[in-house]
Amino acid sequence: MIKIDKIPNGYKPYSLLNVCGNKLYDGTKIIAIGKVLPLLIGQGSKPQIWIQALQNPQSKKYVLLVDASISKHPLVRVEELGRQITVTVNGGTILRVEQTGPDQAVVSELDLRSIGFNVHGGMSQLSVGGMTFSNSSFSGAGVMVGMG
Repeated sequence: MIKIDKIPNGYKPYSLLNVCGNKLYDGTKIIAIGKVLPLLIGQGSKPQIWIQALQNPQSKKYVLLVDASISKHPLVRVEELGRQITVTVNGGTILRVEQTGPDQAVVSELDLRSIGFNVHGGMSQLSVGGMTFSNSSFSGAGVMVGMG
């Protein structure tokens, strides 16, 4: 399980990660559920992605769907086109991210609802639960949104 205090080997944060119109600086993570990070995006020759889904809400168990941009589940596809990666679950896009420079990337599409999290957004805004973020900047926060 990927947690705030248990980051995968090989993860290197971007200096700037633009997530649905919001700027995360110096390795700020997108979302944490308690100490669990359901989505982690790091740099490499292409974006390196880790995604966990909520397997059982009652026991708070998670299952790893994508490990370093490699699918670990039969319903999950990771497709590369140049420096862009698209992750789909059962045919629906849950993440589209493109590396735009050696130390920066842009998340243009995010929809984690199909894997158990009320998180979704497009080019200009991100909705998490009942909150909407647009044109915000986060630096030194550790996590943009922390829940539960």
